[in-house]
Amino acid sequence: MLATLHQFAAEETAQAAEEAAGLGALGIDPVAILIQAGTFILLFFLIKKYALDAINDKLNQRDETINEGLENARKASIASEQAVVEQQKLLKQANDKAVEIIAEANQKSGQLITEAQAAAGAQADKIVADARTQISAEVDRARTELKSELVELVATATETVTRQTVDASKDKQLIESALSGGKK
Repeated sequence: MLATLHQFAAEETAQAAEEAAGLGALGIDPVAILIQAGTFILLFFLIKKYALDAINDKLNQRDETINEGLENARKASIASEQAVVEQQKLLKQANDKAVEIIAEANQKSGQLITEAQAAAGAQADKIVADARTQISAEVDRARTELKSELVELVATATETVTRQTVDASKDKQLIESALSGGKK
């Protein structure tokens, strides 16, 4: 056993000497590097299988969601522009209709004013005609009253001048004959 121990120690020394000359001189253990590389590769495949695929799927979903959002925004922008154009078109139609209604209202108000003026003129003409008729009737009535008063005054004056009474009907006939210009 002692021989084996010596032999083991000798091998270890030789191996240490070799390592000191190669990578060991740099302080790098090749076995540890291989174990670490194996652990890294194993960890990489585990992470890739369980985490990276899920992360890639989430990133792809997010990318699709963003692209859909951008497409929807583009469509909404186009729809908004079309709505603005339609709104301007409707406003122009409403404005044209308002102008038409105002013109029609002005025309109708002009007609109403003309009709009202014509009706007022006709009513004024009727009032004037009625007034002329009344004035004519009043003049005729005044003439009749004046004539009868004049006959009485002339009869009274004649009676006073001649101092005699003539028959009242004969007096009236004579006076009326004189007033009408002597035609009897």
